[in-house]
Order: sequence, then structure tokens, then C-alpha cells
Amino acid sequence: VDIWVNNAGIFDLTPVAALSDERWEKMVHVNVRSMFWCARAVIPYMEKEGWGRIINISSMAGKIAFADEIAYCTTKTAVLGLTRALAVELGVKGITANAICPGPIQTDMLRYTYQTLADQNRVSLEEWQESVRRTIPVGRFGSPDEVAALVAFLASEEAGFINGQAINIDGGMVFY
Repeated sequence: VDIWVNNAGIFDLTPVAALSDERWEKMVHVNVRSMFWCARAVIPYMEKEGWGRIINISSMAGKIAFADEIAYCTTKTAVLGLTRALAVELGVKGITANAICPGPIQTDMLRYTYQTLADQNRVSLEEWQESVRRTIPVGRFGSPDEVAALVAFLASEEAGFINGQAINIDGGMVFY
């Protein structure tokens, strides 16, 4: 194993006061622990080769917070901390670790989330999507292929000096 992409994630739209311990633990388990365990499992192979790439999929929610998304925002922020810690520890061994922070990417999870938000706000899915689209400086949602292209670049030799970064792919919504 010389390239590992940690692309685990589940979403939750529950206010903090209503979030059960069980749901919180599931979010932490899937969104953070699984990434730690998988990275730990592949590191010995990368160390043996003296080269490797760990790419963690976080979210723009790891950089900015949203109401009623405390579990998602917290766990995706934890992914950024995990990434930085891996980068510092493993860089000297030829292994880089970076995170990708997608914004609104056209996926089933986004559609489900937006449908839920549209229902809560008593508007159509199309109206909700249009309200979000207007907040994206490039004026559109991203595609999974665009995220995959960024993953491919970070996995390449050309990205060897990029380490410990949290790279936004969000059409310009988050500026840090």
C-alpha cells in the first residue's frame, strides 16, 4: 500500500440538545476512528517503501460550522487534526498526509441533506438548491470527478511537497 484515501463519512442534522450519545458515538466512530485505524494499518507498508500518500476526505464543515450539524462539524474538524498530526510525524519518512475539504458536491448524501433542509424550511428541493448555489462564487455545485482529480494530484509525485494541508474544493465558499 503506497496510497491510501480515507473517504469515510456519515452526516447528521441534529441540534446539540437532541443529539443522543449513541448517534454521537456513531459519528465519531465512522468519521474519525475509522480514518485513524485505516491510516495506522497502512503506515507500516509506506514506511517500508519510504514513500506514501494518505489523503483524508474532510469537509468544508471542518473549517466552518453550521447550525444543527455539531456532530458532523466536530468530526470533520477532527479529521483535519488527524491529518496535521500524521503529516508532522510521517513527513520525514517520505509519507505525506493531506486533507480535502469538499463543499457542495453533487452526491446522494448532499441530495438527501438538502431534501431534509428543504422539508424543514418548507420549500422545494430545487428552491433550496438554488439558494445554496447563489452562495457559491463559481455559481454551481462541484462534481465527484473534480474531487477525484484533486485526490489523484495529491497521490502523485508532483504533490510531494504538499504535506499537512486542508485543501478546499468548494467553488470559493471558504477562504481559509
